[in-house]
Amino acid sequence: MKINTVFALVMFSIIIILSRLQTYDGLLGLDTVTYSVIANELLEGRSLYTDLWDHKPPAIHLTFAAVQALVGQGPQSFFLLSSFASILTLLGVYSAASAGGRGARVGVWAAAIWAVISRQVYLGTDSPNTEEFINICVIWTFALFLRSEEAFRDWKKIVIAGALFALASLYKPVAVVVAIVFSLVHLFFTRGNKTERRRAFFQVSIMAAVGVGAWVMTAGYFFFQNRFADFYYAVFEFNQNYAGNPVQNIIKGFQGNYLYRWFLSPLLLLFAISSIGVLLSLKNKISRSQAMMAGYVLSVIVMISLPGRYFAHYYQFWLPLLAVSTAWSLQALVDQLKNNNFVSSNIIVSTFLLIQLFLQVITYTQYQQRWNTAYFGSYRVVKNLSKTMGSFLLPEETFHAFGFGVGLFYYAHRSPQTGLIATWGLKNGTRASQFTERLKRDLSTPAVDLLVVDPWFLKIIENYKDIFINYTKFPRENKYSPFELYYLKGSPLEKRLLSNPLGEQHGNG
Repeated sequence: MKINTVFALVMFSIIIILSRLQTYDGLLGLDTVTYSVIANELLEGRSLYTDLWDHKPPAIHLTFAAVQALVGQGPQSFFLLSSFASILTLLGVYSAASAGGRGARVGVWAAAIWAVISRQVYLGTDSPNTEEFINICVIWTFALFLRSEEAFRDWKKIVIAGALFALASLYKPVAVVVAIVFSLVHLFFTRGNKTERRRAFFQVSIMAAVGVGAWVMTAGYFFFQNRFADFYYAVFEFNQNYAGNPVQNIIKGFQGNYLYRWFLSPLLLLFAISSIGVLLSLKNKISRSQAMMAGYVLSVIVMISLPGRYFAHYYQFWLPLLAVSTAWSLQALVDQLKNNNFVSSNIIVSTFLLIQLFLQVITYTQYQQRWNTAYFGSYRVVKNLSKTMGSFLLPEETFHAFGFGVGLFYYAHRSPQTGLIATWGLKNGTRASQFTERLKRDLSTPAVDLLVVDPWFLKIIENYKDIFINYTKFPRENKYSPFELYYLKGSPLEKRLLSNPLGEQHGNG
């Protein structure tokens, strides 16, 4: 790699880091703050799935735990996770875009595009979720498959590709879709005699074996810990119930109103240029790299659709793909010019980047408003409420938060008394009623002093009133909308509140 290419990638990495400074100690999404709380408790020795319940495979919790073990739980851990994941994806984007004989110039274009679009306010990249880590794995396997004639001569790189597929699926099982599609394209486009085709089949078999082996070892760990049933229920049985019919979900995902959502609007220019590139490529015979790109597009649509929820952060899967496909399309457009030289091509690419950067900066100005109003402003309220709670809740007193209030454990630096903080488990699945009964026991032995309730989440908990039978609403509870606060009857907290009403003496609510 030439020194100017290295310099460009370093500069793009700095841009990525700088773009995320606005989000340092910013507002955190429900998923990511839940991962952080669970990771912190894992480091304290609590067990995943048996005690700390969530329906994601363990990779995301272990990733958060590893970073928090290094730098502690706090804004620094989120900032490091987001920046590091984006930089790893940057390098993968460069590697993929420059493959197939396109060279370093196109790779640098793609990397520049990624540096500009990697932070998407509407897609939630400010709060690192599983999709960001899956993107790392997918873009690097994409690069390896594009370079298969070179890379797959080394069996170690075949194992690496299989390991990346396995890791991606351990963040979310939907990533198996990419492994299947990429492998099928690889087999179909392998030319040559029977020996070459057998070699391709052997390569795919090795990757599949690595993936299966990773899941067997993961399951084996929980089996020997006598926790396999809890692991299986959370990751497989519950998720099947949670997602519903996968075929119907995929069909719905190909419909226009799910294929394109309003929060993709800052990326419209990239979609448009990529589409033009597709039209230009139709003049020629479809190449292996184009088939791989088509497979990537198909995989993204299916991965977004399979869970049946279509949340904004699912659409992060488009980002590295768009960076590469746009760079390829820009190359195709430049090749159409009569005076296709270094200066003219760079002017075209630079103009595109400036326009896209302008669009991105507009979204950055909407960051605070976006997070302040998301989910009825609950994210903003959680951060402020944690400070208020510190003014009236003694260190030895306890609380539990439902729904979007989970962030209170993070901001207040408190451990949850029950590991049932992922509320979806109380609604879906065959253990929902069992979990509800466990929640009641956990919160009553001993009884927590304070309950912070998200009314929207109460709709998914059956017989929730049984939980609050010994609690009374806070005075001036509308001060914490959309949350409702309840204190334990007969507790020292009740006595303090009745003798000194909250909000009259404590003015930091």
